[in-house]
Amino acid sequence: YAKPGATTWLYMTEGPSGTPEEPAFISWPYGDSITWSFGIHPAEDRIHWIEVGPWWELIFYNICTYTINGDMLTFEEAVSKRSVKTKFSYYRDSASMFHGIVNFVSRFGANTLEAESILREGNDVKTEGEIAYIEGRYDEAEDIMDEAIGMINEAMDEARRAKDTALLWIYISEWMVTSAVALISGTILWWLMVRRELYREVATTQLRPR
Repeated sequence: YAKPGATTWLYMTEGPSGTPEEPAFISWPYGDSITWSFGIHPAEDRIHWIEVGPWWELIFYNICTYTINGDMLTFEEAVSKRSVKTKFSYYRDSASMFHGIVNFVSRFGANTLEAESILREGNDVKTEGEIAYIEGRYDEAEDIMDEAIGMINEAMDEARRAKDTALLWIYISEWMVTSAVALISGTILWWLMVRRELYREVATTQLRPR
């Protein structure tokens, strides 16, 4: 049950007979701020709210903002907020893939300085997008993240080109070594089996008494 002084915003219903109804979302003052508690019924066997889908996060966010000052996101703001978060996730996954490619090709001496420079610029732009997102400027944050995603895609392309160049030289080196070995082996075989320059022909073999 909610402690004295707490505000209950939501209730969970249809619980067991002993506790058919329990507080679901509670807030109470904490100094100059406010804190929340959100949970599920102790006997709840249905899927947790956070696992239902990404839109539940926005519902939770709206509840929090409403308890502070009565404000709520409009539908357009909610869609934009969700879109920006999706782009943050895309950028994070792309950056992780980028570092994997760079770590791999660096072992072969690939030059990834240009790609890494582009990524650093993209990270700076992403930071601007995060600031705009935190401040609630979702449309602006989305535009900024579009720019950041374009930069990380460019960095990925540059990293792939560095990888292809490094591997091309490896393939050429291996081909040259293989060709050289084959040429040397063929030359030796020709001298031994065809020209037979290392052999001396013997016309007659006989035993000589000592």
